[in-house]
Amino acid sequence: MPKVRLYIIILILFPALFCRAENNDPSPHKLKGTVIGTAFSVDYDNSSQASTTKNTIVDAFDGNLNTYFASWERSKTWAGLDLGIQHVITRVGWSPRNGSVGPQRVVLGLFEGSNDPNFLTSYPLYIIDKEGTIGKIDHADVNVSKGFRYVRYVGPNEARCNIAELEFYGYESEGDDSQCHQLTNLPTVVINTQDNIDPYDKVHEIVSSFTIIYDNGTKVQEETGTTRLRGNASISFPKKPYRIKLDTKKHMFKDSDMKSPAKARKWTLINNYGDKSLMRNLVSFEVSRRMKMPYTPWSKPVDVIVNGEYKGCYQLTDQITIDKDRVNITEMLPEDIEGEALTGGYLLELDGYAPNETSWFRTRFGSPVTIKSPDENSITTEQHKYIEDFYNQMEMRILSKSFKDPELGFRS
Repeated sequence: MPKVRLYIIILILFPALFCRAENNDPSPHKLKGTVIGTAFSVDYDNSSQASTTKNTIVDAFDGNLNTYFASWERSKTWAGLDLGIQHVITRVGWSPRNGSVGPQRVVLGLFEGSNDPNFLTSYPLYIIDKEGTIGKIDHADVNVSKGFRYVRYVGPNEARCNIAELEFYGYESEGDDSQCHQLTNLPTVVINTQDNIDPYDKVHEIVSSFTIIYDNGTKVQEETGTTRLRGNASISFPKKPYRIKLDTKKHMFKDSDMKSPAKARKWTLINNYGDKSLMRNLVSFEVSRRMKMPYTPWSKPVDVIVNGEYKGCYQLTDQITIDKDRVNITEMLPEDIEGEALTGGYLLELDGYAPNETSWFRTRFGSPVTIKSPDENSITTEQHKYIEDFYNQMEMRILSKSFKDPELGFRS
């Protein structure tokens, strides 16, 4: 299990730092509030020990470009403000830590807003796409109409959240959902998990919230459910693949031209780590669609954020399940053990990892096949034998010299 991470709220006891201005000026201005964020920092003057007094989150809001916040942990660390009430954020600013590594360590740093102090539901405001400049504050406009009480900057993965100064600008308002921020022209999928624990295996389902932003930021889909890892070889890559499970069946990208055909609970986020183009699967699926195959998995490329860290471009795809808008076959029952009922439907996977599964077989020609449906808990002996015999016969005819024969070959 990952170790528990502590966060601390530090109250700055100066009236000027509270967020509500004495006047109710609706024009954007620099915002102040209670400093919140990661508790432990690095004390470089004391053998790089963990500290709560040196190089802390307060240093990211002190107006001094010569001081900086350096988190003790290298990932999922952040600094932000509790604004007390909701504000629409119009602009953000940042300056990197002094030193040779400072300018690089802001690249892919992410600004977020939330109305949950734990950021269980959050919205991206801006992602930094270039190196910073020591001694200078860079600014970027934010085009998000929603108001937030809590705002933060999350450092990039493995970069120790090194930041000299942070700024948030905006005005007091609850705002609305008319405009959100997409990281690129691709839809943005934001996953936040309970207790900020990243998914770590294929067994444990972690309670999660999902914010899906699409159609140039004009539409938002908020869902709840769970997240876990998926895959076989791909699970060992630095960029992890995910399986998400919604609490209720939903279309992806509802009310959009991109809407998924299936209304379902289970979906996959394929990492495509070995494909530097990030397009091979998508192109193959498009060829399949144009050939009018009976079923092609629905999928769209998306940008993925997990617990405030940008994880990269993924492929949001159907989980292969029996469904009228996915694999449209009749699901077997335990009593389907003879006659026409025994002939299917069945869902099989030609699977190099079949020996790791419970319900599988190896064909006479050595092909490993996993039986996905019926699953291992409901398949009968008669059904398993029928599948294995049929598959062997099909494979034998495909590999025979008479494979083109309409009666002796594979067509029959």
